[in-house]
Formats: sequence, structure tokens, C-alpha cells
Amino acid sequence: ETPSKPTSVIQYSWNESANKREYKIIDLTKYDLKPVPEDISELKPGWYYLEKEITSTDTRITMSGEVNLILTDGCTLNANKGIEVQGTDILNIYGTGTLNADSYMLDEAIIGGHFQYGDGTYGFGTMNVYGGVINAINNSNNTAIGNVWQQAGGNAGTLNVYNGEINAAGRVAIGDSDFTFRYYGGNVNADGRVYTIRTKTFEVTPTAVFTDGNGNQITKQYDKSWAETFAKYFDVV
Repeated sequence: ETPSKPTSVIQYSWNESANKREYKIIDLTKYDLKPVPEDISELKPGWYYLEKEITSTDTRITMSGEVNLILTDGCTLNANKGIEVQGTDILNIYGTGTLNADSYMLDEAIIGGHFQYGDGTYGFGTMNVYGGVINAINNSNNTAIGNVWQQAGGNAGTLNVYNGEINAAGRVAIGDSDFTFRYYGGNVNADGRVYTIRTKTFEVTPTAVFTDGNGNQITKQYDKSWAETFAKYFDVV
């Protein structure tokens, strides 16, 4: 059964002065909401939603500008060659559906930038996770979500997690090369062969829930000692 076209989504933000996560309801009837095309190869600025399971097998999905992707409940997007999020690109993810992304290439992150000899390096852009389940499991020798291994190319990149679930595995699970990682809610399961989370700027809200590479859950109230322990444990640099 084809799910109905969504009419609203929840967008979160962090109130620094009140030290709490807040949200607002976005009325999607005000936007030109389009279904993700079956032959997806590029997402231009705008709003998109999944109306069924879609698989991109032969093409790495590229994007430009600010893209809002709604993972509709019960629907899955399989990006078998990953998703390019680089430079000034912004990817906002909403919903309760699933994004499965993979890449076997040595010169690109699963979700993030890429490196090309003679053409330069394209670092990670910005990714805001407001919901959904994101699986970025990298079988190559590179990064799952973030910059290409030790190749930021001037784009540091930022990942903001407000809700949902992220499962990331790679040489670096999340980050690399001056990356900024901000965690405000949701679940993050990260497994890195060299670095689990490698970031220059790291911010965590009062309650952090993470799991290590063995699937052990770590839940701590945020304080200075916990921040230092977290940084050491997850190889935050």
C-alpha cells in the first residue's frame, strides 16, 4: 500500500539558554513536496518524500543546495553507491523510514565528500538528522559519514543529530579532518576501524546515548569528566 503524502514534519533545534531540545511543526502544504524518483541520481534544492522502496544501484546520488528528505514510515531508500553531500550542500532528514547507504570506493565517504586526483578534494557539507534510521556501513577503507579519510579539502563539515538513529561503520565512522559533530538526541551507533568519531569540534547535550563497536550501550549524564572520557574513548581529536 502506497503511504499517504505527508502533510507535516517535526524539526528540532537546541535552545542554548534553556539547555533543552525544542521543536516546531513544519506545514508541508506550503511547499512543493515531490516523491523521490525511481531513477534517482540527483536531488536539487527542495522537499522530497519516499512513497515506496527505491534502490539506486549504479549511480552515486548527488545533490545541490539544501535538500529536505522525508523517510516516510515503512519506506526505504537504498543508495548502493552512497550520497554526495559536499561543500555548501545541506541535507536535512526527517521521518521514521530508512536510508541504507553503502560505498565500496576508496576515494569517497558513504555519505559525504570525495577525493579525485587532478580535480581536488570535496569535503562534507552539513547534515541535520531530525528522524529516520540511517545505515551507512562502509566496506571500503574510508569514512562512513563525513570527510574522505584525511582529505577535508577546506570543507570541515558538520553533522547535527537531533533525533532518529544512525548506524555508521568504516575506517572512520563519523567525521575526520576538522569535522564538527553536535549531538542533541536520538541514537548513534558508531564502529570505526581507526577512529569511531573523529572531530575537531564536539558538543553533546545533557544525556548522551551511544554504543561502541561491540554493541555495548553507554549512557552518561554530561559533565566535564564525562566529556573527557567520551573524547578519549571515541578517539575524538
